[in-house]
Amino acid sequence: MFWRDYWNERMAPEILSGKTILMSAHGNSSRAILKHLDGISDEDIINITHPTGVPILLELDENLHAVGPHQFLGNQEAIQAAIKKVEDQGKVKCDDK
Repeated sequence: MFWRDYWNERMAPEILSGKTILMSAHGNSSRAILKHLDGISDEDIINITHPTGVPILLELDENLHAVGPHQFLGNQEAIQAAIKKVEDQGKVKCDDK
């Protein structure tokens, strides 16, 4: 996987050297990285909603695993609305008539 190679060869060494990094990724790539850093199962990753264009702050331990809750950066009310919008995309409306 390309992202894992890039993580292991470029990003992880920068973090381990004490640097703070900024990563920008497409939705599926960011979910894969969150899955890796949080140790999220294949079954549970489908329940993770990360709205497009909303930065997320992750703090990592010495083993580069995410610690504590993720922090979405920005207007929290707008972020919750964006999360709901993404979650609602998967819902189907049925007409019982």
